[in-house]
Amino acid sequence: MYLAVTQENQLDNRFFVHALICPSRLHGSISTKQYLISEMDRLMTSILDALEVVSLQYHNADVNHIFMNFVYNLQVSYEDVLEAISGFIERHGKRLWCLHVTGSEIRIALKDQEGNVAPICCIIENISGFVVNFHWYQEITTEKGTTILKSIGDKGLFHLQLVNYPYPTKESLQPMRYQAHLIGTTYVYDFPKLLAKALHNAWVRATTSDSSLTLLKKLLEVKEPVLDEHDQLAEVDRAPGNNTFGMVAWVFTLKTPEFPNSRKVVVIVNDIAYKFHSFGPIEDQFSYPVTKCLCARGLPRIYLSTNSGTRIGLAEDVMNLFSCAWNDKGHPEKGFAYLYLTQENYLKVQEKAAATIRTMEI
Repeated sequence: MYLAVTQENQLDNRFFVHALICPSRLHGSISTKQYLISEMDRLMTSILDALEVVSLQYHNADVNHIFMNFVYNLQVSYEDVLEAISGFIERHGKRLWCLHVTGSEIRIALKDQEGNVAPICCIIENISGFVVNFHWYQEITTEKGTTILKSIGDKGLFHLQLVNYPYPTKESLQPMRYQAHLIGTTYVYDFPKLLAKALHNAWVRATTSDSSLTLLKKLLEVKEPVLDEHDQLAEVDRAPGNNTFGMVAWVFTLKTPEFPNSRKVVVIVNDIAYKFHSFGPIEDQFSYPVTKCLCARGLPRIYLSTNSGTRIGLAEDVMNLFSCAWNDKGHPEKGFAYLYLTQENYLKVQEKAAATIRTMEI
């Protein structure tokens, strides 16, 4: 187990757990597939127990990663490996999420009846905490002698990447996502991904029961209403995390099995990671025109409430002028008696808004 800290950002620290599995000879009636399930579950339980212990000391560790490697070749089919790993998240998903494990790799070298060896790797990602992505790769040695990953089936993120690719640092949205997870909710810009996943699952169920339906490639179109320079609403394609206040809205164009030609719905969500997930006048000034405009078009509105209540505060240019009368200057944790303005700062505030100041001798 390693604790890694990014050089550019000391707040980006995570645990990397590397485990080697040395398979023993199988005895009795146990199959290789059953052995894989049993051994991975046993090792994963031990890894998560160890992570739980060290997480008590390193509270800010996030985006933790687990790598498990079966050292020896296993005489097992690719289909058996798929079946063995299929229930991996169901068995361990809750603990993985609680311990901020967002990525796992399982490497197995398959050996067929003729003795040919094919190393494969399963990469499991769950960045948002709710949408799990499985990608399978085979290790291929190129003519230049380098080993790369080649996707099996749909192309994954690491298709044709070197097998020893560097792990990416924490993305810009992860700190906000981490705040939301600590509170026990979802980061605002992960909701479209959740909806897309739910739509896909609904279509899979529908096509299974009705052969006349065909799974569409694009099930969801997202537009984000924003206020322009004239405070007028405009629907744009905006990158996640660019909101400047604690409320976000979308116009979702959904293609469901019941309405394959699409229908629209408006979703308004609080940003739990903005200013301690509070609600202020600027959020109201945004949500009201969005609701009024889009409801006039006859679109249904869904409001996802994730906030801590009303935001009451001071103007930031005034807040920085206040001083604090500590109970003990050497020990701030003992609290303070009151906030006050020095004579110099008092004059600065008086210049800004003299009529709003009331003074009292203490």
